[in-house]
Amino acid sequence: MSAPAPKKKKFIRVKERHVDMVEFTYDEVYGNEKFVLPKFPPPLGILRRIQRGDVSQLMPWLIENGVDEETVEAIDDLDPAEELNDFVNAWTNGQVATAPKSSK
Repeated sequence: MSAPAPKKKKFIRVKERHVDMVEFTYDEVYGNEKFVLPKFPPPLGILRRIQRGDVSQLMPWLIENGVDEETVEAIDDLDPAEELNDFVNAWTNGQVATAPKSSK
């Protein structure tokens, strides 16, 4: 007996998501090094998981949006009890990053 065909999705996104990048520092832990991350909050599905304490989808979302591995490792190194809340506050209040000017 063969498996039933997967059900076709009813809602398929046709508009590409636009993600603004923001820049900020987290002086208390990383001095004046600038973080450049997608504007917080992430898409609703990821945000819901974070609110339940599951941050497993956050890092893949960052990488999908161009965040480099060194930055992801720095975020992974944060102490969830003492540093994460302040980091997210700094991220939430970050300024929209300007794209570098073309050298043409």
